[in-house]
Amino acid sequence: MDIEIHPFDPNLRTTPIQGVYRTTMAEYLSIKALSRTVLFEMEQTPAHALLKLNEPDEPTAATDFGTAFHTTMLEAPNARSILVAEEGVTRAQKAWRDVQNAARGRTPITTPEAQTLWAMRRRMLAEPGMDRLLASPYRELTLVWRHDATGIWCKARLDILDTSEASFILDLKTAKETDPRRFAYSCRDYGYTLQAGMYMAGCDAVFGEARVKGFFIAAIEKEPPYRMEWYDMVRHVAEGRKRFEVLIRNFAECQAANVWPAMNRLPHQPPTLHELPL
Repeated sequence: MDIEIHPFDPNLRTTPIQGVYRTTMAEYLSIKALSRTVLFEMEQTPAHALLKLNEPDEPTAATDFGTAFHTTMLEAPNARSILVAEEGVTRAQKAWRDVQNAARGRTPITTPEAQTLWAMRRRMLAEPGMDRLLASPYRELTLVWRHDATGIWCKARLDILDTSEASFILDLKTAKETDPRRFAYSCRDYGYTLQAGMYMAGCDAVFGEARVKGFFIAAIEKEPPYRMEWYDMVRHVAEGRKRFEVLIRNFAECQAANVWPAMNRLPHQPPTLHELPL
């Protein structure tokens, strides 16, 4: 599968253009298009989605670690977008504010966090075939496309796109536990099924229908011995795409009416009277 990759265009901040782009995370976030993280908030209420759209979350230790994880896995050994604090400096100390100020767009992490990330990378590279995937030229690609039914522009950031005959997306995840029974809760709590459906819809729009055939997750635990498991999401893509279609239409209705209820309903719907499951 041949892919034409474009450099980031600053015009994407105001006028999306369908295609595949090579962007930094900051550039990706600046693209004026709907992301999975915003759409997932529609599962709670439209007001949550609007808040996420207009007021992105402040970085936390967890989000810093997640960003640094992807950088270490996908950009090493030239991970210039990470700033490692001096040994002994912790997030609880006043000195951490100096580290944040010195970061200047880089992701700040502690020395123990950096050591953990490199141990996780070594564990991933021990998996057969992972060295080839982590060295793929198609890492951290940004897709931008227009959803035909609503006219809403969408975006997705693919960790790895394999362009072999099998053609699949590989998404890297950290987890407290990668045991299938436990990881199923993570899929539900963090919207991984929605992500699979939305990203596959984006691939169909950008590359042509069914050109990308699969969606896999490589999940690794953050504690030794860094248990790692692979998950084939193909059986869940149809469910994720249905959810994507429902949520993006709900988002479009709220956007058209400029009404974003802070309860789980749409502008045209009356409030729901719930029964408590006592």
